[in-house]
Amino acid sequence: MSKNNLTITPQRIVPLFLLLALLFPLHRASAAFHDDDKAVVVTRAEVDFNTNQLTITGRNFGTRPPTVRLEDTTLVVVRSSQTQIVALWPTGIKAGTYLLTI
Repeated sequence: MSKNNLTITPQRIVPLFLLLALLFPLHRASAAFHDDDKAVVVTRAEVDFNTNQLTITGRNFGTRPPTVRLEDTTLVVVRSSQTQIVALWPTGIKAGTYLLTI
């Protein structure tokens, strides 16, 4: 009987360790997901060439005016909120695809 207990006990412990090993990464992934809720997210960037203003829409832009760069050029931020940034579009830059950094 003692021999059976020795062979049964490890079989019961292994599933418990596997269960704990599976739950721990899920808990960590859950914490990482909540950290992503504070990440800057851009949903739209649009230029009005009549006013030469770039309007960036999204979330988590912060409470202070951010630094906005178009490729290597730092743009002048006119106004900003948690969900929108308005910056001056540089003269002479035509419509196209650019690296925008906030």
